[in-house]
Amino acid sequence: MPITNTSSWNSVQSRILLLLPLVLGPILEEISFRLWIGNAKYIPISFTVGFLVVNLFIRGFISIGSLIQNVPFLASSAIIYVFLTFLIKRSPIKVQQVNLYPRVSIFISAILFGFIHITHFIISKNVILLSPIIIMPFLIMGILYGYIRVKFGFGYAIATHVLYNVLAIINIFL
Repeated sequence: MPITNTSSWNSVQSRILLLLPLVLGPILEEISFRLWIGNAKYIPISFTVGFLVVNLFIRGFISIGSLIQNVPFLASSAIIYVFLTFLIKRSPIKVQQVNLYPRVSIFISAILFGFIHITHFIISKNVILLSPIIIMPFLIMGILYGYIRVKFGFGYAIATHVLYNVLAIINIFL
């Protein structure tokens, strides 16, 4: 049955928009920041998805109407994936060597995770000066998600991230 009432459309639309940070956001962030931890063969996927997520966030989400305008952006994502895959296969550092240092990978991932979340704030001189303090909660959560990724698996990291976001949204509405 089609939705004809504008208020019910807004309600459905708001529910869909609420699902983005609760489900889609954590899945994309976990793919971007933690899929590759402990298994470096996923680096091309992680960095390509990360590139897409960051650019979609900065540029706005792709709509069907603007798909043609975003062809160069999508093509550049494919090129990044192919290039990273090529680099990993040709690299003198083997995948097994990267997998030996999960702690280093967790910290790199957490730092990237923290700094990407600085976009929650309006960038100013004060925000940049205080960025180490501002990103600290995200850095701690990034370390936690990374630890969960290594200790229990990728699915548990996603579930923990979703749970954290659900609790944060509930806190906002209470």
